[in-house]
Amino acid sequence: MNLQKKPRIENELYLKWVETLDCKITGAPADDAHHRCGQGGGGMGTKPHDFLAMPLTRGSHTLMHNDPGMWIDQNQYILETIEEAFRQGVIVFDNKALKELSK
Repeated sequence: MNLQKKPRIENELYLKWVETLDCKITGAPADDAHHRCGQGGGGMGTKPHDFLAMPLTRGSHTLMHNDPGMWIDQNQYILETIEEAFRQGVIVFDNKALKELSK
């Protein structure tokens, strides 16, 4: 059994961009890029990849960490954030690489 933690994908510029968006809970300007709670992806006690983040105000961020009942909506909020990143060109497809994969 392999117990090594998977390396995280980190991107400080993406997190700074996430913080420019409105809070997914209140609609107010965000203060923080919140990483998904409860599902680190790299093993117990690990932080998720930076691309699994969403914009939250400081108050909403604290609530999210203190109330596991709020975690149910995280995946939808993160998906909406990723979709906005594609719309704004923050994340782009490498069409050349995709074409190579489809051969």
